Amino acid sequence: MSHRGITVSLRESPPEPEGLVENTLPADIRKRFSYPFILGHPRRFAPRPFRIPWLTRTHAMSINGAVRSPARTETEVNLLARVDGRKNLGRKTMKISFHNSTIENVEAGLRVLPVTPERSSPLAKRPTSKGRAKTITESALAIPVELQEANKTFNGQLAAKLKETRFRARAGKRSTVTAARFDARGLPIPVSFRLSGVSPDALSPSGIHLDEWRQLGGDAASAALGLGVEVIAVSLRQVNKRHHEAIAEAVLEGVDLSQYRFTKFKSAKSAEGPKIREVQFLVREMPRRRAISADAQTAGVRLTRDLVNTPPSDMNPSDILGAARQIAKDSRGRIKLKVFDRSALQKMKAGSLLAVARGSDEPAYLIHLVYTPKRKLGTRLTVALVGKGVTFDSGGLSIKTGHGMMEMKCDMAGAACCLGVLRALIEREKSNPIGHEIHVVIPTCENMINGRAVKPGDVARAMNGKTIEILNTDAEGRLILADALAYTEKINPDVVIDVATLTGAVVVALGGDYAGLFANHDPLADVISEAAEEAGECMWQLPLAAEYRSHIDSSIADLKNISQSSGPGAIIGAIFLQEFVPRDVKWAHIDIAGPAFWTKSNEYTPAGGTGYGVRTLLRSLEKLNALTLK
Repeated sequence: MSHRGITVSLRESPPEPEGLVENTLPADIRKRFSYPFILGHPRRFAPRPFRIPWLTRTHAMSINGAVRSPARTETEVNLLARVDGRKNLGRKTMKISFHNSTIENVEAGLRVLPVTPERSSPLAKRPTSKGRAKTITESALAIPVELQEANKTFNGQLAAKLKETRFRARAGKRSTVTAARFDARGLPIPVSFRLSGVSPDALSPSGIHLDEWRQLGGDAASAALGLGVEVIAVSLRQVNKRHHEAIAEAVLEGVDLSQYRFTKFKSAKSAEGPKIREVQFLVREMPRRRAISADAQTAGVRLTRDLVNTPPSDMNPSDILGAARQIAKDSRGRIKLKVFDRSALQKMKAGSLLAVARGSDEPAYLIHLVYTPKRKLGTRLTVALVGKGVTFDSGGLSIKTGHGMMEMKCDMAGAACCLGVLRALIEREKSNPIGHEIHVVIPTCENMINGRAVKPGDVARAMNGKTIEILNTDAEGRLILADALAYTEKINPDVVIDVATLTGAVVVALGGDYAGLFANHDPLADVISEAAEEAGECMWQLPLAAEYRSHIDSSIADLKNISQSSGPGAIIGAIFLQEFVPRDVKWAHIDIAGPAFWTKSNEYTPAGGTGYGVRTLLRSLEKLNALTLK
């Protein structure tokens, strides 16, 4: 590692890579810092803040002669670099290692310690109104049990800083504490700890809250890069060993996804910044399995984010087709591709999809990809994933407002999600394959306006023969999905799951973080809901209320595409889609209009396309078996 100026800072997060040392170290430590040969400035003494160099990794290993490189078992995980859907830009490697070591005796630039109130010891007592001493615990101040030995090693510096910042061990509370130790020559070595508050559920032996660990991983990566370090150590010593693998996977997802940036259209092509190159997990017992599939999950999410973030003129239906072709090519024969263009769609009588596409100069396609696993793993099911692929939605003649169009490049997020799932299936084929036959069906087109555009009041005939009175051209997603769902009958699937940014009504009902789940089979809904919870993707089941079916009755056609009375728009959309699902097929509809695209961010999801749904669908496919379908 090169010699770079970094900060020894005892200030609370976020850390500053070029900040200054404050006068908060113990007096004996400050005295040692005052040596002119360390500072390089004979007249600059301890009372004034200063910078110190980051020493080399080899040098740091000899601190006080106490740190040794522990024996470890390592697994290398390939993380897919950013993919724009048409070109694989290469791979980077992030090393994963497990250590039977404590947090103070490990070689890492940032040591991450999850803490809870239940595993903290009081630092002090304070008087009550009646003069009695009261222990300062969660409501005020505590030192994590896991940090006590490290605190001794650093002569009480860590406890002193915790008292100063009044850090509280609560879920979501985080602080960076940087202390100093000295090598045999008296040179100071900065050592940074990231305290990350988690709920007791995150450490529960009976069950764990995985998304807290993803957030911890994302926060740790951001903090480490802010300090200019690329190696993170995460303590799992307080976690039941049977959860090590699941937690490690969640942390790695957070670390990788937090580093995602979409820079393809930035004019300033600066050199790519540093990346986390190693994550170490500190455990009491080594895990049995070494295979971690986090890289496959994040590869799928990254692809989905890239597709959704790409401007609509650079991501039209032909580009969606290009992304599908690239995935099929990269699969080396595992994925087969069928494409139906306008001529083929006319022969198939896909009038509903073609009606939406009439207003655009871009061609419409129905894309069908088939993933066949290498070997049979248990009961093989045939699962169809259907993704809405409207690459830009102007609303058609029922035109949207200017503000309403601003984010409509994301109206193909359902299609992008399904392509992301296929990317992940290929990536994980060696380490953790899924044994089902997966069909991805994507209807893709634009919803634009020209002289040929479909008009409110027109009637279209879908592939299954049902006629649709189109009263609102801005309810176009259900029209193209109607033909795609009807097409799945040719596949003879056991399960059909469609993913779509279908309605604004679901955002009104559930907010921007939650997707709406509808299903005609309760066990299937349970599988998807459980998978979403594990994936940290918020989802809420809504009813397929038969009482509202009459809202889409039409006087001139079999049904109409909207309800003309105010009502539950998300439910109406799902009821409409149900009309085109093959008979006796288990079906679920996931309306991702809210969480597919964010203007905010969290620890591992930047603003823009979120990649929502990829991890939920992958976990759903893992959990699906013949028993769940009875």
